[in-house]
Amino acid sequence: MSIKPLRDSVLVKKDTPDVKTASGLYIPATSTTNQTTGTVVAVGIDVKEIRVNDTVVFLTSGIELTQDNQKVYLMSETDILAVLG
Repeated sequence: MSIKPLRDSVLVKKDTPDVKTASGLYIPATSTTNQTTGTVVAVGIDVKEIRVNDTVVFLTSGIELTQDNQKVYLMSETDILAVLG
Protein backbone atom coordinates (compact mmCIF):
# COMPACT_ATOMS: atom_id res chain seq x y z
CA MET A 1 0.00 0.00 0.00
CA SER A 2 1.31 3.43 -0.94
CA ILE A 3 0.65 6.30 1.49
CA LYS A 4 0.58 9.90 0.26
CA PRO A 5 0.54 12.53 3.03
CA LEU A 6 -1.87 15.42 2.59
CA ARG A 7 -1.41 19.14 3.42
CA ASP A 8 1.31 19.58 6.08
CA SER A 9 1.65 15.88 6.94
CA VAL A 10 4.97 14.02 6.89
CA LEU A 11 5.54 10.26 6.65
CA VAL A 12 8.58 9.13 8.67
CA LYS A 13 10.28 5.76 9.10
CA LYS A 14 11.88 5.53 12.55
CA ASP A 15 15.58 4.78 12.54
CA THR A 16 16.64 1.47 14.03
CA PRO A 17 18.82 2.29 17.01
CA ASP A 18 22.29 0.76 17.19
CA VAL A 19 22.34 -2.00 19.76
CA LYS A 20 26.13 -1.96 20.03
CA THR A 21 28.25 1.20 20.28
CA ALA A 22 31.42 1.80 18.27
CA SER A 23 33.49 1.00 21.36
CA GLY A 24 31.75 -2.36 21.79
CA LEU A 25 29.25 -1.54 24.55
CA TYR A 26 25.75 -2.97 24.25
CA ILE A 27 22.79 -0.66 24.75
CA PRO A 28 19.84 -2.27 26.56
CA ALA A 29 16.57 -2.41 24.60
CA THR A 30 14.79 -0.42 27.33
CA SER A 31 16.92 2.63 26.64
CA THR A 32 16.20 2.62 22.91
CA THR A 33 12.39 2.49 23.04
CA ASN A 34 12.02 6.29 22.91
CA GLN A 35 13.96 6.68 19.69
CA THR A 36 12.87 9.97 18.17
CA THR A 37 14.84 10.15 14.93
CA GLY A 38 13.81 8.89 11.55
CA THR A 39 14.01 9.29 7.80
CA VAL A 40 11.33 11.17 5.87
CA VAL A 41 9.61 8.88 3.34
CA ALA A 42 7.04 11.32 1.90
CA VAL A 43 5.73 14.85 2.49
CA GLY A 44 2.46 16.64 1.82
CA ILE A 45 2.21 19.55 -0.61
CA ASP A 46 2.11 22.21 2.14
CA VAL A 47 5.32 21.07 3.87
CA LYS A 48 7.89 23.85 3.52
CA GLU A 49 11.12 22.97 5.34
CA ILE A 50 11.36 19.17 5.16
CA ARG A 51 12.28 17.04 2.16
CA VAL A 52 12.15 13.31 1.40
CA ASN A 53 15.25 11.46 2.74
CA ASP A 54 15.91 14.09 5.43
CA THR A 55 16.85 12.67 8.84
CA VAL A 56 14.64 14.34 11.43
CA VAL A 57 14.13 14.57 15.18
CA PHE A 58 10.45 14.50 16.11
CA LEU A 59 8.32 15.09 19.16
CA THR A 60 5.67 12.38 18.84
CA SER A 61 5.34 9.09 17.08
CA GLY A 62 2.30 10.21 15.11
CA ILE A 63 -0.06 7.61 13.71
CA GLU A 64 1.54 4.21 13.12
CA LEU A 65 0.85 2.75 9.66
CA THR A 66 2.31 -0.04 7.52
CA GLN A 67 3.80 0.64 4.09
CA ASP A 68 5.61 -2.09 2.14
CA ASN A 69 5.66 -4.30 5.28
CA GLN A 70 7.47 -1.59 7.29
CA LYS A 71 6.16 0.57 10.12
CA VAL A 72 5.95 4.26 9.25
CA TYR A 73 4.56 7.20 11.19
CA LEU A 74 2.28 9.92 9.85
CA MET A 75 2.66 13.24 11.68
CA SER A 76 2.28 16.96 11.22
CA GLU A 77 5.26 19.06 10.10
CA THR A 78 5.01 20.91 13.44
CA ASP A 79 5.80 17.65 15.31
CA ILE A 80 9.28 17.69 13.75
CA LEU A 81 11.79 19.59 15.86
CA ALA A 82 14.91 19.51 13.68
CA VAL A 83 16.48 18.26 10.48
CA LEU A 84 19.86 16.60 11.07
CA GLY A 85 22.61 17.56 8.66
